[in-house]
Amino acid sequence: MVSIAKEFHNAYNVYKGIGKATVVTAVPLDSSLRAEFEKLVKGYSDKKQVELIEKVDPDMIGGFVLNIGDRQIDASIKSKIKTLKLKFSQNPYIKEL
Repeated sequence: MVSIAKEFHNAYNVYKGIGKATVVTAVPLDSSLRAEFEKLVKGYSDKKQVELIEKVDPDMIGGFVLNIGDRQIDASIKSKIKTLKLKFSQNPYIKEL
Protein backbone atom coordinates (compact mmCIF):
# COMPACT_ATOMS: atom_id res chain seq x y z
CA MET A 1 0.00 0.00 0.00
CA VAL A 2 2.85 2.39 0.84
CA SER A 3 4.56 1.84 -2.52
CA ILE A 4 1.32 2.66 -4.34
CA ALA A 5 1.00 5.92 -2.41
CA LYS A 6 4.64 6.84 -3.20
CA GLU A 7 4.16 6.16 -6.92
CA PHE A 8 0.94 8.18 -6.97
CA HIS A 9 2.78 11.06 -5.28
CA ASN A 10 5.61 10.84 -7.84
CA ALA A 11 3.14 10.74 -10.75
CA TYR A 12 1.30 13.76 -9.31
CA ASN A 13 4.56 15.72 -9.04
CA VAL A 14 5.45 14.89 -12.65
CA TYR A 15 1.97 15.87 -13.85
CA LYS A 16 2.05 19.19 -11.95
CA GLY A 17 5.71 19.94 -12.81
CA ILE A 18 6.88 19.87 -9.20
CA GLY A 19 10.59 19.26 -8.72
CA LYS A 20 11.96 17.22 -5.86
CA ALA A 21 15.22 17.92 -4.02
CA THR A 22 16.88 16.77 -0.82
CA VAL A 23 19.02 18.98 1.38
CA VAL A 24 21.14 17.69 4.25
CA THR A 25 22.40 20.23 6.80
CA ALA A 26 23.98 20.15 10.24
CA VAL A 27 21.12 22.15 11.78
CA PRO A 28 17.42 22.48 10.90
CA LEU A 29 16.59 25.09 8.25
CA ASP A 30 14.73 28.27 9.08
CA SER A 31 12.24 29.81 6.67
CA SER A 32 14.74 32.17 4.99
CA LEU A 33 17.27 29.38 4.32
CA ARG A 34 14.49 27.11 3.06
CA ALA A 35 13.46 29.85 0.62
CA GLU A 36 17.08 30.22 -0.57
CA PHE A 37 17.37 26.49 -1.21
CA GLU A 38 14.06 26.46 -3.10
CA LYS A 39 15.31 29.36 -5.23
CA LEU A 40 18.58 27.49 -5.88
CA VAL A 41 16.71 24.33 -6.92
CA LYS A 42 14.47 26.31 -9.27
CA GLY A 43 17.60 27.79 -10.85
CA TYR A 44 19.13 24.35 -11.48
CA SER A 45 15.93 22.77 -12.77
CA ASP A 46 13.11 23.85 -15.06
CA LYS A 47 10.50 23.41 -12.33
CA LYS A 48 8.32 26.24 -11.05
CA GLN A 49 7.50 24.50 -7.77
CA VAL A 50 9.84 22.56 -5.50
CA GLU A 51 9.27 19.85 -2.92
CA LEU A 52 12.26 20.20 -0.59
CA ILE A 53 13.03 17.26 1.68
CA GLU A 54 15.13 18.34 4.66
CA LYS A 55 17.44 16.06 6.62
CA VAL A 56 19.68 16.92 9.56
CA ASP A 57 23.11 15.28 10.01
CA PRO A 58 25.09 16.77 12.94
CA ASP A 59 28.25 14.96 11.73
CA MET A 60 28.44 17.39 8.78
CA ILE A 61 29.77 20.10 11.13
CA GLY A 62 28.49 22.81 8.78
CA GLY A 63 27.51 23.54 5.19
CA PHE A 64 25.07 21.46 3.13
CA VAL A 65 24.63 18.70 0.59
CA LEU A 66 21.91 19.37 -1.99
CA ASN A 67 20.63 16.61 -4.31
CA ILE A 68 18.56 17.68 -7.32
CA GLY A 69 17.70 14.69 -9.47
CA ASP A 70 21.05 13.21 -10.50
CA ARG A 71 23.05 16.31 -9.48
CA GLN A 72 24.72 16.80 -6.12
CA ILE A 73 26.14 20.00 -4.68
CA ASP A 74 28.38 19.18 -1.71
CA ALA A 75 29.37 22.29 0.23
CA SER A 76 29.80 20.55 3.58
CA ILE A 77 32.68 21.10 5.96
CA LYS A 78 32.95 17.32 6.38
CA SER A 79 33.75 16.81 2.67
CA LYS A 80 36.22 19.71 2.64
CA ILE A 81 38.09 18.19 5.60
CA LYS A 82 38.11 14.81 3.83
CA THR A 83 39.55 16.45 0.68
CA LEU A 84 42.26 18.21 2.71
CA LYS A 85 43.14 14.97 4.49
CA LEU A 86 43.54 13.24 1.11
CA LYS A 87 45.76 16.06 -0.23
CA PHE A 88 47.97 16.00 2.85
CA SER A 89 48.37 12.22 2.54
CA GLN A 90 49.75 12.73 -0.99
CA ASN A 91 52.57 15.08 0.04
CA PRO A 92 55.19 15.07 -2.78
CA TYR A 93 57.90 16.42 -0.47
CA ILE A 94 58.04 13.31 1.70
CA LYS A 95 60.01 10.49 0.17
CA GLU A 96 58.23 7.17 0.55
CA LEU A 97 60.32 4.13 1.47
